[in-house]
Amino acid sequence: MPRRYFENFPFLFYNNKLCRDISRRAKLVESETNSPYVFYPYTLNNQLRSDQLADYYFEDPKLDWLVYLSNGIIDPYYGWYLDDEKFDDLIRQKYTSLEQAQKKIIFYRNNWYNDRTELSPSFYDNTLAKQYKKYYEPIWGPGAKIVAYRRKPEDITMNINRILQYSILSDTASKAFTTAETIDIRTTGTNTVGTGELVFSNSTTVTIKNVSGITTANSSDTKFIIGETSGANVTVDSVITVYENFNEEEEVYWSPVSYFDYERELNESKKELRLIDLSLTDFLIDEFTDKLKDDIDPDTNLPIEET
Repeated sequence: MPRRYFENFPFLFYNNKLCRDISRRAKLVESETNSPYVFYPYTLNNQLRSDQLADYYFEDPKLDWLVYLSNGIIDPYYGWYLDDEKFDDLIRQKYTSLEQAQKKIIFYRNNWYNDRTELSPSFYDNTLAKQYKKYYEPIWGPGAKIVAYRRKPEDITMNINRILQYSILSDTASKAFTTAETIDIRTTGTNTVGTGELVFSNSTTVTIKNVSGITTANSSDTKFIIGETSGANVTVDSVITVYENFNEEEEVYWSPVSYFDYERELNESKKELRLIDLSLTDFLIDEFTDKLKDDIDPDTNLPIEET
């Protein structure tokens, strides 16, 4: 019974050379993998590599491919948990720098899980603004009486908080903005008071989304918009809201999730694995091999030619 992953694959002729047919891929037996008794949860500790985990669990480092298949991992490098150094390298490759990944917002998340505040019925009824009541649910006491209100546990995300369109002074444009770059909103000098992500720009307007900080602009409150990548620098004198999922006051109910946060959460989730019951190891390897070779001649290990 082959233990290494590619030893299970049949041969084919490619450019008149005999080689493994790595284009084939088979699933673990579905009837077995759907059973709750086949897998055991395992939390990856000490930043083990897949071969080290296979050596520890199966007592065979060559069976790391079985760990991959059990967890739906296709990419053995980026599909596995990355330590801090490798994770930071990945972020730099995808987003230019750690700073840019931390600044750009991928979505906003309803932050009910961080809010343990309970509101009295009186405050809820008489003080809380109507548009914010949707974020709360009642806590019932004896006699079917509402004793308090708490945040409603709803896992909701929004891709955008607001989209703002700034009118710019046409004679101040220095260079073109870069698509989707991070934008700094400044008063004078290097005093950044707000940020956002570029949506669109031309000689008269700059449109940005996922804004934060002080974003107002008027004739008596001069603002400058700076492109962090392009270095473009324009003066603005007015702004309008063109789209809004929630306003600045309502933003307290939402938490921004940066690309860095998102990638970090995704990487941390890769620590949670499932390992097959050791008693089924040989059976599943045999089944996997058989599925790969459904149309293979057992004597030659080559595809059976159609007649």
